Order: sequence, then structure tokens, then C-alpha cells
Amino acid sequence: MGQAATARPTPLRKHKVEEVWSDREPRRELLIDGDGLMGAAELAEALGIRVQNIRFVRDLPEAIAHLRSSRIWLASEIYEFADQLERKRRIR
Repeated sequence: MGQAATARPTPLRKHKVEEVWSDREPRRELLIDGDGLMGAAELAEALGIRVQNIRFVRDLPEAIAHLRSSRIWLASEIYEFADQLERKRRIR
């Protein structure tokens, strides 16, 4: 009997790691095609909510990855979504 082939996910985009400096400390940030990534904690901070409340947010952009610790979103999509939410709040 032959061995079963292990399927590896095909990367959708090239990954590029850049070092980003903040005022406080250096940190490394993974960029996909020049776009930053956000986990649940960063998403919650950008939207001004608690991590536990992410599941109640309607029309949230689709995560690009699902890890055991968190889903991962493109930062540009979350910032755009946050801007749309803010505009809707101002109209009300």
C-alpha cells in the first residue's frame, strides 16, 4: 500500500514579513501583499468592542484564515468596515 499524500494548502498570496517600529518597542508584523493582518483582539480594538462581542457584529468582513486561537482578517477591510459603522452611527 502506498502512503497517503498530505495535502498542503496552496498560498493565495505571497507573504512578506517586515519589521515595524512603534514609539514604544519594535515589533514584527506579517503583511500580505502590503496589507496588515488583525486577530480578534486587534479587530475588537478597531471597532471599540470587546472580543466576546465580535460574534454579534453583523456584516463583518470574511476572515482570511481560521486558527485555533483566532480568526485572521485583513486590516484594510476591518478599517473600512469600522469607517462604515461610524458613518451609520452618525446618521442615527
